[in-house]
Amino acid sequence: MRRGEMPMDTQSAMLFGAFLVAWVAMMAAMMLPAVLPVVRLYSRAATAGNAAPVVIFVAGYLALWSAAGIPAFLA
Repeated sequence: MRRGEMPMDTQSAMLFGAFLVAWVAMMAAMMLPAVLPVVRLYSRAATAGNAAPVVIFVAGYLALWSAAGIPAFLA
């Protein structure tokens, strides 16, 4: 390894981390506005005590789409 170069594992992890940040930002910008009506309906159910808090719902939504981005990264 040359001086000043990072090990391949570190570089790959940083690249994957940057990809996930960009992927989540894309989801928040493009996909979250489309799902906001569903979040509002879920919010009504959550305030009635029939569901988990809305934050957990949105976090789960983002987590599942983040997991869907992993094959895209590997491709």
